[in-house]
Amino acid sequence: MSELPNGEWSGEPDLLEFEAFGFKCQAKRHDSMGHLCGYITVGAGHPWHALTYDEVDADVHGGLTYSDKGEFGFDCAHAGDLVPKMYALKGDDWTEVYRGMGYVVGELIKLAKQAKEAVK
Repeated sequence: MSELPNGEWSGEPDLLEFEAFGFKCQAKRHDSMGHLCGYITVGAGHPWHALTYDEVDADVHGGLTYSDKGEFGFDCAHAGDLVPKMYALKGDDWTEVYRGMGYVVGELIKLAKQAKEAVK
Protein backbone atom coordinates (compact mmCIF):
# COMPACT_ATOMS: atom_id res chain seq x y z
CA MET A 1 0.00 0.00 0.00
CA SER A 2 1.18 3.50 -0.73
CA GLU A 3 2.26 5.72 2.16
CA LEU A 4 -0.64 7.61 3.75
CA PRO A 5 -0.45 10.88 5.66
CA ASN A 6 -1.16 10.70 9.40
CA GLY A 7 -4.80 11.02 10.35
CA GLU A 8 -7.78 9.30 11.98
CA TRP A 9 -6.90 6.15 10.02
CA SER A 10 -3.43 5.89 11.54
CA GLY A 11 -3.27 2.72 13.61
CA GLU A 12 -6.35 1.16 12.03
CA PRO A 13 -5.91 -2.27 10.46
CA ASP A 14 -5.87 -2.43 6.67
CA LEU A 15 -7.97 -5.60 6.67
CA LEU A 16 -10.62 -7.01 8.99
CA GLU A 17 -12.52 -10.23 8.23
CA PHE A 18 -15.51 -11.50 10.19
CA GLU A 19 -18.86 -13.24 9.79
CA ALA A 20 -22.28 -11.64 10.22
CA PHE A 21 -25.68 -13.29 9.78
CA GLY A 22 -23.88 -16.27 8.26
CA PHE A 23 -22.06 -14.27 5.57
CA LYS A 24 -18.31 -13.69 5.15
CA CYS A 25 -17.54 -9.97 5.50
CA GLN A 26 -14.36 -8.07 4.79
CA ALA A 27 -13.41 -4.46 5.48
CA LYS A 28 -10.37 -3.58 3.41
CA ARG A 29 -8.31 -0.44 2.83
CA HIS A 30 -7.94 0.66 -0.80
CA ASP A 31 -4.33 0.10 -1.85
CA SER A 32 -3.55 3.51 -3.30
CA MET A 33 -6.11 5.99 -1.92
CA GLY A 34 -6.41 4.65 1.64
CA HIS A 35 -10.20 4.78 2.05
CA LEU A 36 -12.03 1.72 3.33
CA CYS A 37 -14.25 -0.60 1.31
CA GLY A 38 -16.63 -3.27 2.55
CA TYR A 39 -17.34 -6.64 0.93
CA ILE A 40 -19.81 -9.45 1.59
CA THR A 41 -19.87 -12.88 -0.05
CA VAL A 42 -23.10 -14.78 -0.75
CA GLY A 43 -23.23 -18.44 -1.77
CA ALA A 44 -24.39 -19.91 -5.08
CA GLY A 45 -27.92 -20.55 -3.77
CA HIS A 46 -28.47 -16.96 -2.63
CA PRO A 47 -30.91 -14.78 -4.65
CA TRP A 48 -28.21 -12.12 -5.16
CA HIS A 49 -25.48 -14.51 -6.36
CA ALA A 50 -26.06 -14.16 -10.12
CA LEU A 51 -26.86 -10.43 -9.95
CA THR A 52 -24.65 -7.40 -10.51
CA TYR A 53 -24.31 -4.71 -7.85
CA ASP A 54 -26.74 -2.39 -9.62
CA GLU A 55 -29.42 -5.12 -9.63
CA VAL A 56 -29.37 -5.55 -5.84
CA ASP A 57 -31.53 -3.18 -3.83
CA ALA A 58 -29.37 -2.75 -0.74
CA ASP A 59 -29.18 0.14 1.70
CA VAL A 60 -25.47 0.64 2.39
CA HIS A 61 -23.13 3.65 2.44
CA GLY A 62 -23.01 5.14 -1.05
CA GLY A 63 -24.83 2.11 -2.50
CA LEU A 64 -23.20 -1.03 -3.82
CA THR A 65 -20.35 -0.25 -6.22
CA TYR A 66 -18.81 -3.68 -6.84
CA SER A 67 -19.86 -7.25 -7.65
CA ASP A 68 -18.04 -10.37 -8.82
CA LYS A 69 -19.11 -14.01 -8.45
CA GLY A 70 -21.28 -13.56 -5.38
CA GLU A 71 -19.14 -10.85 -3.79
CA PHE A 72 -20.68 -7.42 -3.34
CA GLY A 73 -18.97 -4.28 -2.13
CA PHE A 74 -19.24 -0.61 -1.33
CA ASP A 75 -16.62 2.07 -0.85
CA CYS A 76 -16.11 5.12 1.31
CA ALA A 77 -14.82 7.46 -1.39
CA HIS A 78 -18.02 9.32 -2.26
CA ALA A 79 -18.82 13.01 -2.09
CA GLY A 80 -18.61 13.96 1.57
CA ASP A 81 -16.12 11.18 2.41
CA LEU A 82 -12.59 12.07 3.47
CA VAL A 83 -10.15 9.95 1.42
CA PRO A 84 -6.80 9.64 3.27
CA LYS A 85 -4.55 10.05 0.22
CA MET A 86 -6.36 13.27 -0.70
CA TYR A 87 -5.91 14.59 2.85
CA ALA A 88 -2.32 15.57 2.05
CA LEU A 89 -3.56 17.92 -0.67
CA LYS A 90 -5.73 20.02 1.66
CA GLY A 91 -4.24 19.44 5.10
CA ASP A 92 -6.72 20.31 7.83
CA ASP A 93 -9.02 22.27 5.50
CA TRP A 94 -11.67 19.51 5.21
CA THR A 95 -15.42 19.41 5.63
CA GLU A 96 -15.56 15.75 4.54
CA VAL A 97 -15.93 12.90 7.06
CA TYR A 98 -13.56 9.96 7.39
CA ARG A 99 -15.48 6.66 7.43
CA GLY A 100 -13.39 4.50 9.76
CA MET A 101 -13.24 0.79 10.45
CA GLY A 102 -16.06 0.90 13.02
CA TYR A 103 -18.33 2.62 10.53
CA VAL A 104 -17.54 0.13 7.74
CA VAL A 105 -18.08 -2.84 10.06
CA GLY A 106 -21.48 -1.40 11.01
CA GLU A 107 -22.41 -1.00 7.34
CA LEU A 108 -21.29 -4.56 6.60
CA ILE A 109 -23.44 -5.93 9.42
CA LYS A 110 -26.38 -3.95 8.04
CA LEU A 111 -25.68 -5.35 4.54
CA ALA A 112 -25.38 -8.92 5.88
CA LYS A 113 -28.76 -8.54 7.58
CA GLN A 114 -30.28 -7.43 4.27
CA ALA A 115 -28.67 -10.42 2.51
CA LYS A 116 -30.20 -12.76 5.11
CA GLU A 117 -33.62 -11.13 4.70
CA ALA A 118 -33.40 -11.60 0.91
CA VAL A 119 -33.45 -15.38 1.42
CA LYS A 120 -36.89 -15.35 3.12
